[in-house]
Amino acid sequence: MKLFTALSSEIDVPELLRKCLSRSKDFAIHHTPALRVRRCGARSALWVEKRIKLKGCRNERDGATYPTEILRFGSTRIRRGQIPFGTLCCEAVMREILGYCFFVLHEIQPHATPICVYEYAAGGRTSGYCLVLETVGETRVEEFIEYPHMTVGELKSAIAAGATAGHDVLGSELRLRGLNLWWYVENKSRLLLRVHTNGGFRGILNSNIGNDVVVGIDSPSPSLFLCDLDTFKTVVMPQRLDGEFMKSFLLHCLIEVVKGSVSILDYREFPETLKPAERAEALAQVYFDKSTLWHAYRRRLAAHARAEQWDYSLLEPALMASISTGVMAHVLSECVLNNHYLREVERDRGVYYPHN
Repeated sequence: MKLFTALSSEIDVPELLRKCLSRSKDFAIHHTPALRVRRCGARSALWVEKRIKLKGCRNERDGATYPTEILRFGSTRIRRGQIPFGTLCCEAVMREILGYCFFVLHEIQPHATPICVYEYAAGGRTSGYCLVLETVGETRVEEFIEYPHMTVGELKSAIAAGATAGHDVLGSELRLRGLNLWWYVENKSRLLLRVHTNGGFRGILNSNIGNDVVVGIDSPSPSLFLCDLDTFKTVVMPQRLDGEFMKSFLLHCLIEVVKGSVSILDYREFPETLKPAERAEALAQVYFDKSTLWHAYRRRLAAHARAEQWDYSLLEPALMASISTGVMAHVLSECVLNNHYLREVERDRGVYYPHN
């Protein structure tokens, strides 16, 4: 497969990683660890000195799981499930490698380079994998989000009264402390469009703002990277996009843009009987008006469509069809808070919310 020609055959695996890491008696001398790592996320560790990340190294058999949300290309219905927490499955490892190869092939600087894979096994059975990657950095953009000090009830009351929350105007995007929002949305929209128009997608859960990395924040020229590719997938981009393909394509693009946007400090009330399409339309009115990432992405998408001579008579209807789906009602709820989503969280503790 052409994508995998991007893998180097001369990967340098550090000597300390050339042995089993799960047997401390073989790995340490006189109770002194051979290397020290720090926790990096819920199931990963970072060897800071070497900038090496061990993803999926929490091999605990406590039955813990986390939710998955999969949308197949051409579908408008999310498939939900649960997968074991702590380590990676074989498919997740391969998708990380696929994503890396895709980025290299399309000359997009990857966030991390795969080095090797560890297998966890007990009693002759595999219990998961740990992927070792050389990373450019692990400072997630979500670390810069400034959240208001208020409850949902206070937010509702403030919106009803038309008040403001400190120096954050209600109804606007949350701020990024110490990070230029304009720089962020311009760089992220450029990155997303390059990935999307070459047929690549990170997937629903891996597209939130917590899966963006900024490097060199204090330097004159910081860099932005897209990370976490364990649900990465590719589609073949046809030379000419017909109406059906454009609907599916734009839906996947929109999902990743909305999921990766800074949340909007707003709240909406909906009756339980409201249809998902109607709820999506109401939330879209807030999001598409306020989101700076969307405005930057749409500008670049329009320029790309003109350059590639896409049929503009198909573009707008496909965009509107994507917005009115139940999938969009779901992802928009993660950017614009509303009572329907809170009811979902209360009914099912497994519902995933990207920030707090």
